Amino acid sequence: MKSLDGLLKMNKDERAKYLYNEAEKMNKRLDPIYEEFIKINHEYAYEYALCIIKGRWVEVEPYIMKDPKWAYNYAEGIIKRRWPKAEPYIMKHSYWAYIYAENIIEGRWKEAEPYIIKDPECAHKYALYVIKGRWKEAEPHIMKDPKWAYGYALCVIEGRWKKAEPHIMKDPKWAYEYIEDIIKRRWSKAESYIMKDPEYACCYALKVIKRKWKKAEPYIMKDPKWAYEYARYMIKGRWSKAEPYIMKDPKFAYKYARFIIKDRWSEAEEYIKKDPYWRKEYYNWLKAEDHEIT
Repeated sequence: MKSLDGLLKMNKDERAKYLYNEAEKMNKRLDPIYEEFIKINHEYAYEYALCIIKGRWVEVEPYIMKDPKWAYNYAEGIIKRRWPKAEPYIMKHSYWAYIYAENIIEGRWKEAEPYIIKDPECAHKYALYVIKGRWKEAEPHIMKDPKWAYGYALCVIEGRWKKAEPHIMKDPKWAYEYIEDIIKRRWSKAESYIMKDPEYACCYALKVIKRKWKKAEPYIMKDPKWAYEYARYMIKGRWSKAEPYIMKDPKFAYKYARFIIKDRWSEAEEYIKKDPYWRKEYYNWLKAEDHEIT
């Protein structure tokens, strides 16, 4: 093992890691002077207690308890029950408070709720996995985050959540997911937001409207990938207005030529040639199909 002078030349985290690894190799506790160096790194202090001491390390607890992540891990992995002294620190971190309630308390933790409630993700998960039902007090916080408002509607309410819809509709991804999984039909109020995102505009046209969506086409056509997808699966043929955008992306120019034009696409070749991989794919396909190559 390194000398004390050698250890002092290392930064505190490298030193803690090194000493933990040495203790693990020897499978025994180190001298107290070395344990002092491990104490200040909460991760390795926890690992040392778990794997070397194999139980509580009372001297390190005043350090670990102030770090919500490692306080939770220490309670779960070593104490294996509630750790009241650490709770004032754990409760102030929304994620670790929620996890502590779910896995250690195994029920509601009223003292921590004022902290959990302000985090839409954790509030949603606390309602779903701890309360196992709606958490009315948290809903004003959850509804303002489109992702977790959608998740709460799907998994907790199990249906439409009218109060959250003005927030969900403004995010094209979560508006689309909300339509697919909950509304299951056109949602006209959200369309002005969805149409501006080429991916979700294309998906909405294909899976919800199930026909051409003229209002969205000016947005879809400017994204080579989704312009290609729209042309192939909705228009089912060439889309001349989108071609100036598609041709500038070698991958989708090649795919457009192969699966839609089904012939060489001379106008796009200057762009396809710029990418060695797609240039090779394009010319190999032309040769295989006996298309004229110049």
